Amino acid sequence: MKMGKEATDVVEGTGTGLGDWMEVADRVTRGTKVQISTTMTFADGELFFDIEGTEGADGFSGTYTITGGTGRFEGATGSGSNTATSNPDGSFTQGLRSTDRPYCSRQLDLVNG
Repeated sequence: MKMGKEATDVVEGTGTGLGDWMEVADRVTRGTKVQISTTMTFADGELFFDIEGTEGADGFSGTYTITGGTGRFEGATGSGSNTATSNPDGSFTQGLRSTDRPYCSRQLDLVNG
């Protein structure tokens, strides 16, 4: 049984090198602690993530684990750090950085808008 505040967020934006995306995230919040199960849909496939971290007034900081994918993301795996920073216009910038594949790690910037 989940304990905490539950919500579903739907966000759209653009990813560096990935194009437009839509994210549907089921989240459970307990104080500042957040657990999220999310699906990011791109034109050519989907990525599935589990995310855990801490949320504050300026954004989010935590870790992610890629649990699978479809299309060009079929068989995707990985994990790393996940940050989201609030922007003055109400949007946010999210960065994903791989920790288990440092040789191919790069910042993936996702901006909603």
